[in-house]
Amino acid sequence: MVKITVTEDCGNAPKKQFVKDFCIALAHANIAVAMDMLADDVHVEIPGYESASGKQAVENLIVADSKGSKVSELVIDNILSHGDRCAANGLLKFEDGGLVAFCNIYVFNGHGKNAKLKEIITYSIELKR
Repeated sequence: MVKITVTEDCGNAPKKQFVKDFCIALAHANIAVAMDMLADDVHVEIPGYESASGKQAVENLIVADSKGSKVSELVIDNILSHGDRCAANGLLKFEDGGLVAFCNIYVFNGHGKNAKLKEIITYSIELKR
């Protein structure tokens, strides 16, 4: 079971909750739930590493990236939201002892409550153990 720690806030921003739920789905390797949260024309960019466009290509990237060690803990320090954009940063701890600090930028395909993620830019740094 993945331990989830999220810094509390006022909780009045639906897109913050959406991003939190997306991060948790990925930490639990619940690919189907995460894919339902993406727009069909989604684009994911991992600067200096890889990018993927379209739901199937993004799913392939996520599956390939998650074949290593399993996540044991997800810590979300901040989720910021404004309009159709959010950012989240935190720490991933893995069963093999690995630590990765992350910061992700999320862009939604609209402002409404049914909006999905159309772009994700993710930065990560592997930390010393």
